[in-house]
Amino acid sequence: MNDLDWLQKVYEDYCSKHDLDHVSTCEQSGLTPEQWKWIDKFNDYWDEAQDRLSGKEKYELYGEDCHG
Repeated sequence: MNDLDWLQKVYEDYCSKHDLDHVSTCEQSGLTPEQWKWIDKFNDYWDEAQDRLSGKEKYELYGEDCHG
């Protein structure tokens, strides 16, 4: 399990606990200010986790078009 797998589970758990739709963070709507703040921070963590992926992990996730 890499960081993105773990973050995906965290996000699924957050959506379930807050009765939110299980859609991507950019598709969420009608959130409270606190929920938006959480989503923004989560997106920061997601971006950082993507940056830490090895070239092999990026290839496995995104395919041969990825030049990471």
